[in-house]
Amino acid sequence: MEMKLDFEVPAPYLFEQLTNSILYDIEQQTGRKLRPRQLPNFQFEKTFRNQAHGQFKITDYRVPEIYAYQLRTSKNCYRVSYQLVSLSQTGVQLVYQETMDANSKTIAANNRLTQLIFGWQRKRRMRKMRDQIVQQYQQTKQ
Repeated sequence: MEMKLDFEVPAPYLFEQLTNSILYDIEQQTGRKLRPRQLPNFQFEKTFRNQAHGQFKITDYRVPEIYAYQLRTSKNCYRVSYQLVSLSQTGVQLVYQETMDANSKTIAANNRLTQLIFGWQRKRRMRKMRDQIVQQYQQTKQ
């Protein structure tokens, strides 16, 4: 799945928001407080709400251009990237890409069905996140 969203915020601001989210998630999962410079190639065991586990690894982290990770579970390998493309001094495009490789044909079929059914929800959440970040940025400018 690929999705492009335009933000009316500078690229460094959006990248900082992404980084803060990453650091928060890592602290919640591991109890470790990291600094952004420690993120490249960082990996840890991630636990999900249903008590499933996965190996999370940051595969690319370049300020303020790209954040990418890989998450391996017993059933799938997810690859996700957030790439920022500056449109102007005050605008940036976020290119979100997600791929999923399944360990079996049955799981792959289930993944395709799940993406078809719930893909619109993910897009809706991403647009909502964009609106919140832009609103938050506008409030900091006042």
